Amino acid sequence: MDYFGPMDAQVAQRADLRPIGCEQPWEALLCLPKIHIDKRGAYTSLHRAPQGRPCLIQAKIINAVGFDSEDRVTKSPYPAYVQVELRIDDEYVKTRFYRASTSEILEMADEKVILDATIEHRGRFWAIKSPSISAVTGRVEPVYTGVSGQLAGDIIRSAVSQAIEDDLWHDAVKAIEQIPAVMEVLSAARRTPMWLLQGLHQPKSLMQADEALGLARVATVAEVKAHAKPTRCPLPSPYSIDDALIELVQAQSETLSQSQRKALNRIRLACNAARPAHILLNGDVGSGKTLVFLLALAAIANASRGRVAVMAPSDLVARQIHEQATLRFPHLAPCLVSGDPKSDATEEQLQSAQMFVGTQALLSRRLPTFEALVVDEQHKLSVDQRTALLASHTHIIEASATPIPRTLALALFDGWTNAVIEAGHVNKTIINHVLVGDEREVAALLVRKHLQAGRKVIFLYPTVNGKETGVKSKGEALAARFEGKVAVLHGKLKPQEKVEALDSFRTGEKPIIVSSTAIEVGVDVPDVGLMVVTGADRFGVAQLHQLRGRLVRNGGEGDFAMLTSKTISKTTRRRLEAVAQTNDGFALAQKDLELRGFGELLGEAQVGDATTLFKLARLGAADFIST
Repeated sequence: MDYFGPMDAQVAQRADLRPIGCEQPWEALLCLPKIHIDKRGAYTSLHRAPQGRPCLIQAKIINAVGFDSEDRVTKSPYPAYVQVELRIDDEYVKTRFYRASTSEILEMADEKVILDATIEHRGRFWAIKSPSISAVTGRVEPVYTGVSGQLAGDIIRSAVSQAIEDDLWHDAVKAIEQIPAVMEVLSAARRTPMWLLQGLHQPKSLMQADEALGLARVATVAEVKAHAKPTRCPLPSPYSIDDALIELVQAQSETLSQSQRKALNRIRLACNAARPAHILLNGDVGSGKTLVFLLALAAIANASRGRVAVMAPSDLVARQIHEQATLRFPHLAPCLVSGDPKSDATEEQLQSAQMFVGTQALLSRRLPTFEALVVDEQHKLSVDQRTALLASHTHIIEASATPIPRTLALALFDGWTNAVIEAGHVNKTIINHVLVGDEREVAALLVRKHLQAGRKVIFLYPTVNGKETGVKSKGEALAARFEGKVAVLHGKLKPQEKVEALDSFRTGEKPIIVSSTAIEVGVDVPDVGLMVVTGADRFGVAQLHQLRGRLVRNGGEGDFAMLTSKTISKTTRRRLEAVAQTNDGFALAQKDLELRGFGELLGEAQVGDATTLFKLARLGAADFIST
């Protein structure tokens, strides 16, 4: 399709850009093109054409053959694609035209045509991607692409053309001038808003078009970063946690690692500042995050004489944190709130407690205002859940081995304090395996190796009741094979049943456990040598890394086997390979950010929500990490 052919009158009437946040006609001028094409002339040689971006090139059609969706030759007038042989100067090249008629292309045989296409040189061969018949127009023209299922690029092009025809530049310039972050970018580049808008939509050269589009993207990054800064009202902290923290650290039986001390110091400085702190505590599984955030909470509680809380992702994790808090800080009378009437704190205990540890059950209780809140493994809880217990002055620490892309992005923007525990206490080596289909036999060999060496094994499944991937059915099968040696753990068990299953596994009475993701976070069982994850393609990067963190907690060598079906997408394979290639949680979170993007920081900046000035910036992780 020619992006710049005559505009259909019906399309022009439908030029409504509200799906991407444009309410006024002039706002069309704030829509960014995806790219620009130089249509001032056509190249006559493949060697002279630019590679990797659309351009015009003069070619002669030699032959055309239609193919169906199964790559068989067809005489249908409208095949799945048409394979076309071209001659460009002295080169013969084959390419494919989609949504084209074989007969119409053959009618142009032996004629010179102008192609709008992307040229790439691959070894000895040339590739011509996304070709369409076009024309020399004498202009550098923008290409607008819309949002799948919401808005077509033609509609954006129509709206931009109408805004230019109505001379609405002044309104768009005024909008740009009202955004300080955007104006700072333009001022640094010594460019004006009008120059930027004309460079986007009516550039005089390809150089101006590229510069304008690059500036608009940098300006959008600057705007998002400005809004990512903490927005809760700054309130001067009436206390310092320094003395309380020193006393608590000295009272511990173990010595903190240098990395733990650095992370704790970052938290200390943030909590002593003149605004409520928002901290990302990132440390790999087994690095000692729990001790760091408990020390920080206890110091805040001692210094402020106020109350603090930990929200954990599961009742098992909440119980473990509560046990540790009770052992270390009995003077704070830590209480448990997990939704289990048999073990939860009484109303009297809630009244006297200074530290609360619980699950989402904390949200259903009438609790006091907290001076500080820790959200442990924040990727397990929604944004609303993570902020429901916050007051305007509450310090919040979100702890994770693999923070979700949105959180990592915010931390990288310096909107949050980023406290990283760089190394764990033990030396361990984990060998990762991505096993597809017939390679499952490798997992059986690994199971045999670890059981013979006296190490524990975890079989993990994504569902509880599934026939092929269910914990219950697979637990029964493995229990029959390894009689008396298999425990079963999943979220539908009663709290006491979970504790009993985990205790039998921890003590070694049952060295095999068949589990759902109930074992994912915070479950500390030493001497687990192997985890076999069935249906690994159903899990995210953060989940897989958390699961892997259950291995060799006391050090040594372990194996992590990710089993998948034969048919997985390229994206899924990239995700699993990313997990296999690094055991570093923070590096893996950055990779996840690159693969998935950063999520909704300030509206969908990728597709142009009304909360950013420029629409359709389509920003990725690299735009933020590199600036």
